[in-house]
Amino acid sequence: MAAPAQISGMASFLDPATVRREVLPNGLTVLLRRDTSAPVVAIVTHVKAGYFDETDDVSGIAHVLEHMFFKGTERRGVGEISKETKGSGGYLNAHTVYDQTVYFTVLPSSGFPAGLDIQSDAYANSVIDQDELDLTPPPGKGQYHPPAMDKLVETHDGLVTKGKASLSKTNDQYLTTTSWRLKAGGQVVMEQPRYIVLRDTLNHLAHHRGQLTVYLRMLGQPVPAVYGPSADDSTYR
Repeated sequence: MAAPAQISGMASFLDPATVRREVLPNGLTVLLRRDTSAPVVAIVTHVKAGYFDETDDVSGIAHVLEHMFFKGTERRGVGEISKETKGSGGYLNAHTVYDQTVYFTVLPSSGFPAGLDIQSDAYANSVIDQDELDLTPPPGKGQYHPPAMDKLVETHDGLVTKGKASLSKTNDQYLTTTSWRLKAGGQVVMEQPRYIVLRDTLNHLAHHRGQLTVYLRMLGQPVPAVYGPSADDSTYR
């Protein structure tokens, strides 16, 4: 029941009258809003496709394509999208959720033309090469060498034990009244309430679960229910 209040609060925070909406001849909807509180610009591309749009045989493909977005275009080779964005003083990132995929870039306002050109090129002209999706690359080209199974089990069991002990000491008051901090070089770079961090962590687990499932599908392996509800495994139904 809290969602409507949150939506109402957001609407009052962001006056719809300050947003300019244009629909281009190709059907692309553009939303523009001027904010002079800081000399920066954000360029955000929303794609109306996510996990809910996938069929079982390509489960997780939305997340894979999210990562391939940054690989390159006909004009920009692998790594150049990130390099050019950073060269303009900005950074970029993306996320995939159930009904949408979002790509964003934040730059100094002077870097707006360059940032828009980079993101529009990536959106319209992404190149997905066979080598970039190769699950069995040549020697020295990115193979993953998993540790021995007994080491994996030992690590897993140790983390489960720590997790259960932590959960047994947790309650709603603790999650809502205490904060979690992220540090770099002794400096606090992020601080948020613990319940926010917990929510975002669970969302991110779901985010990467999509990537994992598509790899299993491509290898012809069933997706075990331990990673979440699966059509291949009825163990936990």
